[in-house]
Amino acid sequence: MTAMLDWIADHRSASGPVLDQGIRPTCLSCAASSAHRHSRGVDKCIEYLHHRCRLLPTGCGSVESVHVVLSTDGQPNESAWSYDPTVDETTDHPVPPGPLSAPFHYADFTVDPAPTRDSLIRQLNDDHVPVIGLRVTPGFMNLNGGILTEPGPPTDGHAVLLVGAARYTGPDLGVVEPGDQLMCIQNSWGTSWGANGYALIGPRAWDDMVFVSALLTPR
Repeated sequence: MTAMLDWIADHRSASGPVLDQGIRPTCLSCAASSAHRHSRGVDKCIEYLHHRCRLLPTGCGSVESVHVVLSTDGQPNESAWSYDPTVDETTDHPVPPGPLSAPFHYADFTVDPAPTRDSLIRQLNDDHVPVIGLRVTPGFMNLNGGILTEPGPPTDGHAVLLVGAARYTGPDLGVVEPGDQLMCIQNSWGTSWGANGYALIGPRAWDDMVFVSALLTPR
């Protein structure tokens, strides 16, 4: 399948390593930090973004919280406070390890409540990597091989990073047809998920699962 793709945009090599959020509800902080890393060229501090979002009324799973933190507090580099995937947030509440070192980089985080594939591809072509909010399905949860073509019953919300788009150029297989746009995401569930942490999502699954996007632009 991967040999039958015409890549429209591909930022997989520029968006940093595939993250593993572990047992923690940090998918949005991971995705936003990877988007910030893409724009700055240096890993950004997931722990700080997540911690600051938790203190807001809208909480850590909200794009509104990420917008507030990035625009008013900024975000230091990952080296200021390394991410710990083993923290059990039902009992532990990480706090910053003393004053964090500068620089703190600021960014806008602009939300689109109805993103289209074409608008997202334009953002990719402008060298952005949008954060995507989607409804997780059983097929997504258990994805092996890196291609999801069909929707399914939603189980939960999740945030990922859109890092590319490709046009399928192979034969008509029913679930995927010549000319279909396949959107390439980078997940934060480690490299054992999908194809080394990445996946291609076909138009039927994409249009059914995705409900919001956010564009990070540095200040």
